[in-house]
Amino acid sequence: MAKVKTIEIIDIEAVRNEKLRYQTNKLAYYLGLMACVISIFAGFVGLNTMKASWLTIVKILLNIVILLLGFAATENVKKYKFGASIFLFVFAGVNVARIFWYPVRMIKYWNDYKSSGDETILSENFSKIMFNTTDRLRGYLPRNGIFRGILMMVLLITSSTLFLLAGYFGLVKTLKLQRYLKSINVEF
Repeated sequence: MAKVKTIEIIDIEAVRNEKLRYQTNKLAYYLGLMACVISIFAGFVGLNTMKASWLTIVKILLNIVILLLGFAATENVKKYKFGASIFLFVFAGVNVARIFWYPVRMIKYWNDYKSSGDETILSENFSKIMFNTTDRLRGYLPRNGIFRGILMMVLLITSSTLFLLAGYFGLVKTLKLQRYLKSINVEF
């Protein structure tokens, strides 16, 4: 009698879920890292714009906190940690709040100075008051406060969006892995 070969049907979804146990969450990790880098760049644009004051220290500390905790959260979201995904959502909210703090002030002050008299003189006075420009740094960014404010807004919105996406993908994959591990009676 001839042997009949049997073909085993493989559950593709089970294979994908099993792969989650052994692969890191690279998509959420890279999105989170890009969000950190863009957020820090937005901070540098802001720090290069205003004169130094006690608020400068607050801005620098906020950038350091976002960088360190953002990097720690992205490292943990790579390992499917539920709390890290929540932290990424919090960082997205912080970056949205930053839009209303710094770029809006920059645009408002620029418009106040520009509308109050001779643009050439006031533009120079505004530059001396608002920007830390020296002859060596002139041209690093346009002096226009509106351009810098909008640039910061775009960078912070982009960073917030990337933090949201990283948190979402991290949360979805973490919950998917937790459900799978629970179905095969393995502790997470």
